[in-house]
Amino acid sequence: MLKADENTFPPRVVGIEESSRAAFPLKMNHVDEYTAERIALIGDAAHTVHPLAGQGLNLGLADVKTLCSVIEESLGFGQDIGMKASQ
Repeated sequence: MLKADENTFPPRVVGIEESSRAAFPLKMNHVDEYTAERIALIGDAAHTVHPLAGQGLNLGLADVKTLCSVIEESLGFGQDIGMKASQ
């Protein structure tokens, strides 16, 4: 049973009817830019995945690994790790 309020998304569930079903679309959202001067978004701050897709943690851990690699490489070259790389 859904509350009749078209301004609420997703609609609020206010009760459950026996033998009813519901669907939850699998979606992925991500930001347009992952980095800015002295900022790097990783994990759910950068991209969200529906929990049922089961990839949110994996993507977050891959982000950490990649960011660590980029920081190590930058330090090896004596670069400022907070500077946004040129594209």
